Amino acid sequence: MTVNHAQNIPLVGYQQSGIHAGIAETGALNTEAFTRSFGTSSFTIRVPRFADFERWRTTRVTHADFLSPAFGEAGRTWKELNTPAAWIEKYVTDRRLSRRGLSFPHLLVETAQTTTVKKNPIVAGEVNISRVDGLSHAGELSVWCTPSVHQSEVTGWAGHVVVLNAFTRTNPLRWVIAPVAVDNPRPAKGLALAGFERTATLRRQRDYAGSPTDHDLWVCENTDRNRIRLRELMDIA
Repeated sequence: MTVNHAQNIPLVGYQQSGIHAGIAETGALNTEAFTRSFGTSSFTIRVPRFADFERWRTTRVTHADFLSPAFGEAGRTWKELNTPAAWIEKYVTDRRLSRRGLSFPHLLVETAQTTTVKKNPIVAGEVNISRVDGLSHAGELSVWCTPSVHQSEVTGWAGHVVVLNAFTRTNPLRWVIAPVAVDNPRPAKGLALAGFERTATLRRQRDYAGSPTDHDLWVCENTDRNRIRLRELMDIA
C-alpha cells in the first residue's frame, strides 16, 4: 500500500494562524507502545534520527521500481531524491515543521528474527502527516512500506497508529486527508476500512509514474466513531 506523498502541490496549505512556536507537540510516539510483530519481524514506529540516512537510502534505492511511481518528484531523479543532501534537507525541514506542529514524520523500522539470529534493523517505510493547516486543523497522510507478505497489515497498522495519535494529541487534528492516484487503487480499501471517505477526484493534481494524474481525495474526520474504529483496528492487527 502506498498513499501518495505530499508533492509540491498542496491540498492543505501552510496556514499558520493560531499556531505558535514551542506550543505544539513534536508528534513523538512511545516506541514501547507502538511496536508490533508481523510474521518473524518486529516493526516499530518512531521519529526519524539523523543517523537513519544510510538505512533509509538503502531501502529506497533497493525498492526504487516499487516506490518511485508514487513518491518521485518532477524535475528530480530518484537518485537525486536519495542523496545525503536530500536527506539533510528532508530531516531539517521535517524537524523544523514538527516543532511548529505542522508535520508529524515517522519511520517504520523493521527488525527481523530468524530461529537463531536477530538481524540488524532496517528502515521499512515512512508514515507521515504533513502540511498541517492551522485554520482547518487538517493534515495530509503519506505512507509507504517495503513489499512483503505482510505489507498490507503493516501499512494498515502503522497508518492507524499515526492517525489516531494525531487525533488524540494535546492539539488534535480535526481532519486527515489522503490523496491517492487513480492509477494506484490498492490503498482505497484500507482507507475506507479506517473511516476515510472519498470526497472528490482532483484532475491531474499530481504526478504519478512521471505524468500528471487524477487523484481521489480521501478524508477522515476526528470523530468518536472514527477514533473507536482506529483503536479497534490497532487491536486486531
